[in-house]
Amino acid sequence: MIYNNILQKQKKNKKQLALLIDPDKHNTQSLIEVSQKAKQNKVDFILIGGSIISNSIEEAIETVKKNSTIPVVLFPGSLLQVSNKADGILLLSLISGRNPDFLIGNHVVAAPLLKKK
Repeated sequence: MIYNNILQKQKKNKKQLALLIDPDKHNTQSLIEVSQKAKQNKVDFILIGGSIISNSIEEAIETVKKNSTIPVVLFPGSLLQVSNKADGILLLSLISGRNPDFLIGNHVVAAPLLKKK
């Protein structure tokens, strides 16, 4: 659904806006406020993720989804940030990195988890 919406807007030359939320930089109240502001400003989708997550990514996703109808897409910094509560996932490869786990290794490990969801 998210991917199709992106393609449809692209065909119409419509710009899209994504908001990245790092759960470690927010508490529940600030997540509620950011979610509401995102809705007011017509954000197309919300990315949730970060380099190191010490707060619960699941709680962040649930809070954003309770306070907004905007699709939530995971932007994981590691396998520990994969959750079935999000509407989608954006997996990137760090091509310039020297660590092969960032090129494809983590993607291979995450694939069975994603297939289940």
